[in-house]
Amino acid sequence: MTSATFRRSDRLRLSDDIRAVRRTGEREFFPPLVVYRKKNRRETPRVGIALTRGSGSSPLRNWTKRKIRELFRQNKQKLGGYDYFFFSSRDLRPLKTGLFDEIVEKLLLWKSGQK
Repeated sequence: MTSATFRRSDRLRLSDDIRAVRRTGEREFFPPLVVYRKKNRRETPRVGIALTRGSGSSPLRNWTKRKIRELFRQNKQKLGGYDYFFFSSRDLRPLKTGLFDEIVEKLLLWKSGQK
């Protein structure tokens, strides 16, 4: 059983890794987020997050990143060996309405190939 912590090794840190996920990975829209995914060579998933200034104030962007990391941490055993990259340049305020649970459900369906 793997740990439920969010470690440095769970992050996409290198720009080359992020570029590879964006260029050659699959893409799914979860408005206002775009999620890219690519199979990695590990058994565990990794996550990267980029939110532009246009997506909201810094407290909103930070809250969103914390929420994404927490949902990733709680569900990383179910997400398999993929690299995920979350991106948004749109207004993030709709996420305050509780869409995160729906996003997680869609990600898990996407992972299983059911979309």
